[in-house]
Amino acid sequence: DNLRRFAGDHGGGVFFVAGPTYTPEALRGPAAGPLRTILPVEPEEEPAVTERFRRTEIPIEVTPEGMEHPILRLHPDATRNRELLAALPSIYGYLPVKRLRPGAVALLRDPNPADGGLAGPRALLATHLYGSGRGVFAAFDSVWRWRRAGDRYFDQYWMQAVRYLQEGKREGGRRRI
Repeated sequence: DNLRRFAGDHGGGVFFVAGPTYTPEALRGPAAGPLRTILPVEPEEEPAVTERFRRTEIPIEVTPEGMEHPILRLHPDATRNRELLAALPSIYGYLPVKRLRPGAVALLRDPNPADGGLAGPRALLATHLYGSGRGVFAAFDSVWRWRRAGDRYFDQYWMQAVRYLQEGKREGGRRRI
C-alpha cells in the first residue's frame, strides 16, 4: 500500500525490472496486489508461464512510441537516436506478460509474433501514468548487454529513465485534470 501511495498520491516513480529468480513469485498472490496495480502491464498469472522466464537471445523492436519517448532518447538528434536504438544489442531472456494495461505504452517489444501475448506482441519495456506518478516495467534484466553499444548510451538510458520517473514527483503537488 505504501508503493501505491508513493506513486499514486505523491507523484513518485516506480521502475520494476523483472528477473528470473524472484519475479514470478513476487507477482503472484495477494501480497503482490499493490505492486501489480502500479505496473503498466498485466503479468501472467499461470505459474507455467511465469516460471518460464525465457532465457534465449531475443532481438528487440523499438515501437513508434518508443522512438519518441524520453527514456529511449539516447541522442538529441532524431536520426542519430534511431540509429543508436537500432544498433542496441539483443536482450537475453524476459518474463512474458499478458497485456498492457489500458493507457499504457510499450516502448520495446518482442518482434516474434509466435511469442505474442493475448493482445499482440509481448511488451518488453512499458510505461504509464499511475495517479500523479509513473510506473515503468522492464520484462528483462539484461540491459547490461547494451554496454556493447557504449557506456555512454547505457548510462544515458538509466539517466533518462530516472528523469522520466522524477517528473511525476515534480508534478505530484499539482492536480492533473
